[in-house]
Amino acid sequence: MGSPSYPLTLDLTGRRVVVVGGGPVAARKAAALVEAGALVDVIAPFVCEELAALVSADRLGWQERDYVAGDLLEPTAAWLVHTATGEAQVDAQVAREAEAARIWCVRADDATASTAWTPAVARGSVGTASEGLTVAVSAGADPRRATAVRDAVLAALDSGTLPVRRVRRPEAAGAQDAPVSVGRVALVGGGPVPRT
Repeated sequence: MGSPSYPLTLDLTGRRVVVVGGGPVAARKAAALVEAGALVDVIAPFVCEELAALVSADRLGWQERDYVAGDLLEPTAAWLVHTATGEAQVDAQVAREAEAARIWCVRADDATASTAWTPAVARGSVGTASEGLTVAVSAGADPRRATAVRDAVLAALDSGTLPVRRVRRPEAAGAQDAPVSVGRVALVGGGPVPRT
């Protein structure tokens, strides 16, 4: 993370993402990936309650065992892997195999050994000034600072101290060249007014 990074938002809808580890950190990552539409495959000999609930609800898959070589490629190649086992040797093995297979890897234990990083993310709530916005902040190796800045930006948007109004209507945001629908006004009874 010593050189400048290149911020990017990924569309993981329908794409396989592997989470190696079954604890609370892995659970937070897996839950966010499920919400993003990824096909999440957890590999861990045990899972915490939050992950068990996602497994029970059929929202992700769980391979109830330790990570083994080749897990990132079978049954299909992963697009992204998060490793959060709490065991440096396992996390390093996952990262090496991800690098060899050209799969982005986020290491919870060592950001400097990662090929990708996840920022602190918040999404604006419906009915607030920040509705429709995603605020993502990266602060290098200081996740608490990133979280504080993220929360401050979202609060400033919602309170109006950081006034940023919509520039483009939501329906037009995805289609730059699409024709903009124009409203209509109908005048009824527009003839001459009779004199009395």
